Parts: sequence; structure tokens; C-alpha cells
Amino acid sequence: MTVTQTLAAPPSGWTAGLDKLPTEVAGVSVFDGPPEELADLVPDDGKNAADTRSDIWNLPQSDHGDWLVCRYANTTVILSRRLPATLTRCEAIYEKQQTFAGGAPVVRSVKCGPGGP
Repeated sequence: MTVTQTLAAPPSGWTAGLDKLPTEVAGVSVFDGPPEELADLVPDDGKNAADTRSDIWNLPQSDHGDWLVCRYANTTVILSRRLPATLTRCEAIYEKQQTFAGGAPVVRSVKCGPGGP
């Protein structure tokens, strides 16, 4: 993903520029309905391993539909997508020992699908 951000007007005496830090997934949320409705679901479960931790959402049928939202390091851009109704579980796996500047976790993977573990 390529993201271009601009500053509307730098303060007097300052020059705007762009940092070369990569834009990587730094957070995942599941919403009941479109994200603008702010129905962010709390994970139902999680797992801890030696070097990772995970958040797990079990997704019962919803009239609003479930949405996956991905947040990225070094930008305010988010991506959201309605999940197919056939998906009943999502798991986000995070690195335990690494974070981005500001404390955001490093996401190793995100998997959504039918059924259990």
C-alpha cells in the first residue's frame, strides 16, 4: 500500500517534508456494522505464545454485518472492509517483543474464516 499525506499549511518558518518510515499494519479491530457507527467489538478470546499474542473474535450472524478495520503505523489512514457473512471467526496475531513508535503493536498476521481454531 502506498500512502501520500500532505500538510495543509506548515507553520510560519517551517518546511513540510515526508518521512520514509514504512506503512505497516499496526492494529486490527472488528466492528458490528460499519466502522463509522463505532460498534468496536471486544475480542472474545486470545492466545499467548513465547513470541506472539493474539486476539480472537467469534462472529455470530449480525444484521449490520461484521467489518474488519486495519490501522497502520506512521499514518492516520485506515482500511475497512465488510466481511462475508460466511466468516465466523477472525484472529489477529501480534509480535510480543516489537512495537512501532508510539507503542502500536506489530501485526504478524490476520486470518478470518469459518469455524473454530
